[in-house]
Amino acid sequence: MLGRCVFRTFLLFLFFGVCPGQQKARTDDGKQVVLHGDGTWEYSEVFTMKEKDLLAPKILKKTTPSYSEEAKAAKVEGLVLVKCIIRKSGRAESCETLQNLSHGLAERFIQEVQRNWKFEPGHLHGRPVDVEVAIETEFRLN
Repeated sequence: MLGRCVFRTFLLFLFFGVCPGQQKARTDDGKQVVLHGDGTWEYSEVFTMKEKDLLAPKILKKTTPSYSEEAKAAKVEGLVLVKCIIRKSGRAESCETLQNLSHGLAERFIQEVQRNWKFEPGHLHGRPVDVEVAIETEFRLN
């Protein structure tokens, strides 16, 4: 058991230049990680889809946002585009509008994504990571 602990400490020092008692470190390529007391670690920054070797989050559960009565009456149709961070937990957070429609449709879409959508998180080198993604939906009247 002690041998494994010493080996793990050596690996952490070798790869990250820190000892397990420390809280944060950076990898050789500049990625920030958090070290846990048990010797495990995880990435602690938000990645974008431009990151090499990043596996994108996948939608596991998707629901359709509803129209507001005002948007129906005005016959508003089109695309809404939002930027969200898909957390390691599989939930969307920190969403903001990139392309909006009138009558609160972007706000409805953001609420729908944050409350009801579920994602498989993105992965980098086999570890779940927070990833910033763009999500769009099309509002069409039937």
